[in-house]
Amino acid sequence: AVLTVVAGGDVLPHLSVVQSARTADGYDFTPQLAPMNPWVAGADLALCHMEVPISPTNTPSGYPVFAAPVELAAALEADGWDGCSTASNHSVDKGQAGVDATLDAFDALGLGHAGTARSAEEAATTQLYRFEREGQTITVAHLSSTYGTNGMPVANPWAVTMIDTAAIVAQAVAARAAGADLVLASVHCCVEYTSDPTAQQLEIAQALADSGQVDLVIGHHAHVPQPFALLPGGPDGTGMWVAYGLGNYISNQGAHCCSAKADSGLLMLATI
Repeated sequence: AVLTVVAGGDVLPHLSVVQSARTADGYDFTPQLAPMNPWVAGADLALCHMEVPISPTNTPSGYPVFAAPVELAAALEADGWDGCSTASNHSVDKGQAGVDATLDAFDALGLGHAGTARSAEEAATTQLYRFEREGQTITVAHLSSTYGTNGMPVANPWAVTMIDTAAIVAQAVAARAAGADLVLASVHCCVEYTSDPTAQQLEIAQALADSGQVDLVIGHHAHVPQPFALLPGGPDGTGMWVAYGLGNYISNQGAHCCSAKADSGLLMLATI
């Protein structure tokens, strides 16, 4: 059986992005995302990276403390995404209430999520996606973690998963014990606006490849496209692919603020 996985860059709704989605009675982000629908909807599994929380009071805010309108989640679902990684340096911009609002909105739409949690019990569970293909069930586990939270306090240590390669490997082992055939790990790290992966990114990815427990690593945070690489290791010893950084999916970044390369992103397509 063949399974296709698509992953996109950071969903980073700066206030100008939010304003452009304004309607008479709320927000509609579907026109902004619509051009990507054919690529996203065509995959068996499409995983986005929700960098910011949904506002618990539906009051949007932008940099440096983000909160997105709840309508953004519906637009992502309409765009064809099946779920998102949610661990980022902005995960707790609106505290636990923001984490809760984000995951509540995703659940209401049937979107999967990994990386943040509403309870210790939820943090200990793994997001699984199941597909029936040619008479077999293929189970895919999605893990997500971040390097930090911009110094924002994390009231509940289980609210957002921090990068710890040993812990990621343990999660992967547990996911396989729960029936996962494939384990995908989203990693939100390390230095912004650099096209080359940092030493820390290389180290994290190679540690996951060496573990033999992770099939694919999907990187975020740099806001600019970074390379893909096939590292030695992987579950069957024939290597593990890593997308070091997918840049931005939707944002208002570019030469005017950050880096000329921040105005673009990559779609990763994996055929398994």
